[in-house]
Amino acid sequence: MDILRVDDFQSWAVTVDETRFLIDPWLTKHYELPGVPWLVHRSHTKLMVYDLNDIPEVHGVFLTTHFADHLDKKTLQVLDRNIPIIGTKRACRIAQRLGFEDVRVLQAGNVQAVGNARITAIKPGFPYHHNSIGLLIEETTTGQRALFESHTCDEKELAKLGSVDALVTTVEGVRLMGVQLAMDCDRALRSIEILRPSFVLPTGINPDETKGLLMKFLKIENTLQEFEAALEGSDLACRIACTRSCESVSLAV
Repeated sequence: MDILRVDDFQSWAVTVDETRFLIDPWLTKHYELPGVPWLVHRSHTKLMVYDLNDIPEVHGVFLTTHFADHLDKKTLQVLDRNIPIIGTKRACRIAQRLGFEDVRVLQAGNVQAVGNARITAIKPGFPYHHNSIGLLIEETTTGQRALFESHTCDEKELAKLGSVDALVTTVEGVRLMGVQLAMDCDRALRSIEILRPSFVLPTGINPDETKGLLMKFLKIENTLQEFEAALEGSDLACRIACTRSCESVSLAV
């Protein structure tokens, strides 16, 4: 299994054997909250792996939520409408309106197969229980496992999973009116302790690069560098990887 950071925020590509699928792809230069661009917007500042007009063959797209920073309509609009779109109920509704023909709703506990990959939807932590999903990706031929959680982990759910080879999750804490929207150092380290991955791949990085009025109400609790230092200072046998756009990691058998 190969995991590739597609951009400088939270877009990923996973390749299992000859099968490639995208997770929350945002390949345009800019995104904004529909109808209220002044509230939330962000631009790519680093090189991306794929050009919007030259995307390689893709065998599936997973959408972990319908939020605009995970579901970029302009990116989806350039994809072949026969590509399977797999995600939350509201994300799938949007995909159907865009003309995709193979749309599959994935709820916590549901399983989908794409090639030699088996993907199980995992319930995320509060406050995302009902509008987002995590993805446990298992390569059926090797047993390699990677967990993608784009917001917050539910530690009780993690304890049911056993160990994984890689954890892709937030590590830079963000709060809105006291509610944690992305995990801080301590919470991310607890998730690593439970899952015992060989690699942790930060997602949703550099939240301070998101702009708009909403940012005035968000509190960023720590930086990526502070998380790296905390991980290094712990006794966890886990390495940080793919902190920059276009970096990848290959999970060894």
